[in-house]
Amino acid sequence: MSSNRPDMPTDPDAASGITVPLEALVGSDAPRAMHDFVKYWIDKRGEAWMPAFGDIDPVEIPWALSRIYVVDVLPDGDFVYRLAGEAVAERYDRTLKGTRISDLFSDRSADLILERWRRVASGPSAYYSYTQHASIRGPSVTARRVMLPLGGDGRTADRLLGFAVFDEDERSQDQFSNGLITKDVRWSDLRR
Repeated sequence: MSSNRPDMPTDPDAASGITVPLEALVGSDAPRAMHDFVKYWIDKRGEAWMPAFGDIDPVEIPWALSRIYVVDVLPDGDFVYRLAGEAVAERYDRTLKGTRISDLFSDRSADLILERWRRVASGPSAYYSYTQHASIRGPSVTARRVMLPLGGDGRTADRLLGFAVFDEDERSQDQFSNGLITKDVRWSDLRR
């Protein structure tokens, strides 16, 4: 583990959150682009539980590309980044392709992320989170994220599609004593 990664203590209840209908997944105060992205995913899934990776057409969502990330679901329950837009990769000061979560975060933070992503893949479920955490770039980061499953058969996730909106906080990492603050977590069960 690299020493420049923040150790982000996790809230033990952070993965729980509330369960809501898919249309209410994203908080009403979230940026319009996030609402539009979830609507795009809903439209692409049609009658299935989820769309396939090939259903997502970058030409249709140029406004979202810098904030998208896709991770492959591995047989061992881990995930590896397939691609990440510029705004996402910039948060980690590196290209994310081929990177596992354990390569980016402390064990405790990686465990929380893996728990959430496994729930998205196995549910299948969708989730929205609004968190604040330390950043390797110095200032803390306030982030809103959605994670949505993708699957070739419309029922079994083989990839996850994320969309993130980041706001930098004026406090430095040293002033950010709580590690990770979870402001909102919402889940939606996608089985119909």
